[in-house]
Amino acid sequence: MLKRAIELAKGNEEPKIGLSVQVPKSLKDDFESICKFNNVSMSSMLLSLIQVVVDDNKKRETIIKNIEYDIAQLEREKAILKNVYDKYGVEELPMEDGTIKYIKRDLDEINKKIESLENDIQNIIYDL
Repeated sequence: MLKRAIELAKGNEEPKIGLSVQVPKSLKDDFESICKFNNVSMSSMLLSLIQVVVDDNKKRETIIKNIEYDIAQLEREKAILKNVYDKYGVEELPMEDGTIKYIKRDLDEINKKIESLENDIQNIIYDL
């Protein structure tokens, strides 16, 4: 993250507005040392750190939306299989092409996939 922030700090030319922040002196001194070592201003570094956080959050939101889409797809598939299972009351259903649809097994696999994806979302949310 620091490397990305430094790279952004060195190349940020967009017009800026004021932001007032008060920090402990020791933190300011340590931060100033880091900025001087990397040849960037403290303002540019703060701005780039904010940008890194915003970018990371957007990526996280996109990943979560994609996972939620996958869950919705699985839920639709699950509903279809559940309807077949409820209608026929069998765990295996012979298909017209001679294959067998393993309804109960497929339902169990879908439930596991959904649970795994929901855990992924929780991990992304709590991995801040």
